[in-house]
Amino acid sequence: MSPAVELFERPHLPVLEQPRRRGDCRNVPRPCPFSRCRFSLLSEAKRPPSAPSCSLDLADAGATTVEAVADVLGVSPERVRQVQQRALRRFAEAAADVLR
Repeated sequence: MSPAVELFERPHLPVLEQPRRRGDCRNVPRPCPFSRCRFSLLSEAKRPPSAPSCSLDLADAGATTVEAVADVLGVSPERVRQVQQRALRRFAEAAADVLR
């Protein structure tokens, strides 16, 4: 067996199929084992161990402050505000296109 294959074989862990929808990953143990998922926060730098491992978990937690989101993501509150404003602008543009 090649060393590359041995790296990925972990007999003590259950084999999990990567979820395709949010409902599929609700019962997956945390921290989320799917680091390649587009919603994973595991690659973020210097996150506290108690921080959510999935951006969908963060969203499910409900309303939170810009500062709390910045702490989890490891960015400045101003950067969170910038991303928020960009997302809101895109939603407004998409809604305007649908209503035309």
